[in-house]
Amino acid sequence: MRRENRIYSLAAGVLGLALAAGCAGAAFSDSGAPYDSGEEEQAADEAGGGALKVVENEEFGEIVTDAEGFTLYRFDDDSADPPQSNCDGDCAEAWPPVELTEDTTIEGADASGLGSVTRSDGTEQATLGGWPLYRYAEDSAPGDINGEGVQDTWYTVSPTGAKAAEESGGGASAKGISLTVTGDSELGEIVTDAEGFTLYRFDDDSADPPQSNCDGDCAEAWPPVESADEISFNGDESLLGSVTRSDGTEQVTLDGWPLYRYAEDSAPGDTNGEGVQGTWFAVSPVGSKAQDEGWTEGYCPAGFRVHDDPELGEILVDNEGFTLYRFDDDSADPPQSNCDGDCAEAWPPVLDMDEFTFEEGTDSSLFDGVTRDGGLDQVTLDGWPLYRYAEDTAPGDTNGHGAQGTWFAVTPTGAKAEGGGGGEAAEDGNGGGEPSGGGGGY
Repeated sequence: MRRENRIYSLAAGVLGLALAAGCAGAAFSDSGAPYDSGEEEQAADEAGGGALKVVENEEFGEIVTDAEGFTLYRFDDDSADPPQSNCDGDCAEAWPPVELTEDTTIEGADASGLGSVTRSDGTEQATLGGWPLYRYAEDSAPGDINGEGVQDTWYTVSPTGAKAAEESGGGASAKGISLTVTGDSELGEIVTDAEGFTLYRFDDDSADPPQSNCDGDCAEAWPPVESADEISFNGDESLLGSVTRSDGTEQVTLDGWPLYRYAEDSAPGDTNGEGVQGTWFAVSPVGSKAQDEGWTEGYCPAGFRVHDDPELGEILVDNEGFTLYRFDDDSADPPQSNCDGDCAEAWPPVLDMDEFTFEEGTDSSLFDGVTRDGGLDQVTLDGWPLYRYAEDTAPGDTNGHGAQGTWFAVTPTGAKAEGGGGGEAAEDGNGGGEPSGGGGGY
């Protein structure tokens, strides 16, 4: 699930929470390790030689596929003169090399461009125009082109070995790019690209006026985020802009700050660039350094357990013992959260940004997630979105039970807890009054 961002001001005086605790990647969606072993083995098995083919693609023009019709790619970190592959280990699992065999030919292109390079493991890899060729494990069907632009270093290959997008005049600018807000356990809310890789800003640049001062070797270590005709951003799009770099390309800016990837981030969610040289920092949704910004919505517990409340019976609490609630104005089938803005300040949503712990009495199969209107992913229990209550100031408090006649402590199965309050609803529009739930402290 993609996380979007709508900025909320979570009043520090209302809720004393460790808001960044345990938030580092969706708990019930893709883990950020995009390939399971079965997919890797299958992709590797299918990346053998045989007849390579030139096919016409509507977006990229002529591209090269393997005999099964799977798209082939080249890698900017490789070299063509002399040919050399620099993709091994985990990289080669995600991008299986195309093996050169006696049967390897190319249909629809000049066969003289086809060659090979000896890899570090001694196998022979097919090259085109000197560039080593690869499949992408995330391409699950012939014709898929999910690898285009990944990490700003992987591209579909043309019949000459060039990047297909450059030869056709297409590519990122025509295709558009996507920026996404997500959460990091130490840095809070950060911005990533469409592949989930962290984006950074550079202190030696300037935002007013926008200017990039990272070229040459710097730009190899910190690839600039190239601008596009269409840029989607689930934050404040008015903060997006661009700056013309010294080489004439357009680079995306956020509140004036040019944006970059870091070459040493090898997987989605990595933040290896944070603090490098004391000048590089993960960027927040408003263009500032992420470490300087607090969480804008919700909170992230480390896990869930069951508490036996003297009035309500068994209820679900977070790892710190704070009661969790459900809201009648939400829906469970399909899951949907209808608590935003001021409501979300009074009832902070439980965000699903970590691998949670589930203690005895909880059924992890009942937990899932839903993308909120504000964009961050929220934990659900049997379909019902989960919340804390800002007026619960101590573990075991159940002050939110019965607020407005619509807010209820939740059982370990997602039902409303019985007993306790639930009669006199708070008159405040956000449940901020005095519900009649108890205060069963531990």
